[in-house]
Amino acid sequence: GAASVDLGKMVAKFKAEGNGRSIEDFVKAELAEVVGKQNGDAREGTDVVLYGFGRIGRLLARILIEKTGGGDGL
Repeated sequence: GAASVDLGKMVAKFKAEGNGRSIEDFVKAELAEVVGKQNGDAREGTDVVLYGFGRIGRLLARILIEKTGGGDGL
């Protein structure tokens, strides 16, 4: 399923509350409620505009999204 993760907030929280844990353990704990869960709800397609990527960058982004299986609904 899809999830939205704010990496900036996660890094700040790790620095404040990491308590000596490894980054791997911290991330696993933070994402435990969404990892491995599938959301049966199909999301409606969304148009995405990539500024500053140029024609080749947009083509590469499209290929990467297709190959990794992410971007459902894009």
